[in-house]
Parts: sequence; C-alpha cells; structure tokens
Amino acid sequence: MSKNSISKKININLEDYKKLSEINLLELFLKESIILETIKESIPQSSKDKELLIKNWFKKFDKKITNELIDFPLKEISNEIDFFNLLIRKSLWIEWCKENFSNEILIEFNEKKSTYDMITYQLLRTKNKNLSNELYFKLSEDEESFEDLSFQYSEGREKFSRGIIGPVSANLPHPKLLDCLKSSPIEEINPPIEIDGWWIICKLKHIEYAKLDDLLKTKISLELGNRYINSLKKGICEKFIK
Repeated sequence: MSKNSISKKININLEDYKKLSEINLLELFLKESIILETIKESIPQSSKDKELLIKNWFKKFDKKITNELIDFPLKEISNEIDFFNLLIRKSLWIEWCKENFSNEILIEFNEKKSTYDMITYQLLRTKNKNLSNELYFKLSEDEESFEDLSFQYSEGREKFSRGIIGPVSANLPHPKLLDCLKSSPIEEINPPIEIDGWWIICKLKHIEYAKLDDLLKTKISLELGNRYINSLKKGICEKFIK
C-alpha cells in the first residue's frame, strides 16, 4: 500500500484535528492510525491465531523489552484485552517494518554501529581540580577503592551507585568521556579530564559490542518505521496548516 493511499484512509477532519491537538493526542492518534491502516489486512480473525501471536511475542521478549518496544502510554490501556490487541498490532507492525526496510536495516546498523554498543564504567567527578588530582593519586596507589571515593567525593548522582554507570548505550556519555573510555584498557584508572567545568576520573568496566541479532533488528526496524510514520504525519498535518 502506497504512502498516498494510506494517508487518504486516515479519517480526520479539521474539528478532530483541533480537538486532538488541544489534548495532546494528535501525534498518538496519527501514529496508531497509520500503523493500523498499514497492517489491518494481516490482523488474525480467530482467537487461536491471536493467541499464537501473543505467545510468540513473549517467547522473544520479556516484560522489560516489551515495555520498551510498545512505545505506547500504558495509562491509556484499560484492560488485558486492549493490551493484547496492542501487542498484536505491534507484532505485525514490526514484521511489516522488517520486511519493507530489510535493506535499510543493515545500512543503519553499519552507519550507527558504535551507538548500539553497551558500555559500563565507573566515574568520579568534582569541580575541584586539586581534589581530583589527589583522588586520582589515591586510586592509582590503591589506597582506597573507586567505589568508596566516588561515594564520598563525587558531586553527581553516580555517587549513589558508588560511581558505577551502566550498562548504557555508548552514545550517552559525553563524546570526550566516551573517547577516553574506549581508548583505555578495562579497569585502568584514567587521569582527570575536564568536561564542562567538571574534573572527571573514569574507569572502563565492560563494553559489549553490538551484534545485529533479532532484538537489534527489531529496534532498528521500529526506528525506520517511525521515520516512515513521521513522513506520513507531516503530509496529513499540512492539509490543516494554513
């Protein structure tokens, strides 16, 4: 089904457009309407087929991943039936995206591979340069542990986790911090570096390099699907913007 034909099937008038905009539901309405129009012919009719789709979903994805992939305000789901129907739509939408963006998935992965890496590190930061040098000396001489010094002296939220951050996506740390971590051996304590007024001591704990497995293919296909949806939403909204 072409983009143009899907756009024409989205049933929304000017009054609905204004009302949905006012209550901040326009984006959600358009997104779910586009997904439904795209996959509605694939929605199973029998209870048995629906149950099979749901069963297969939970074979692949646990609760945490499910919440991440759903990308839908759970407060809007009033009962289990609505939740399972959402899972069915999402499952069919993922398969549609994988099929229609199969070539782009590998390209996207290769272009952004480093951002899909997962990194775990320790961090201690302070505004005081002299203190950072003193703490680095203590760590280098094994006088005190990174965990204890981070808890005692770090001035960021990481002190509450004793300096341990992650695993997080490798695109989340500051680029200068990420360069430092990726260029150092595991467990090596790096000298203080200055980033945005902070003096930071860091240590790489673990880095998991991304592999294009089924879960990552799913996430990338959804990213590409969102771009597709956004292009359709833009065309629909332009009809109402004067």
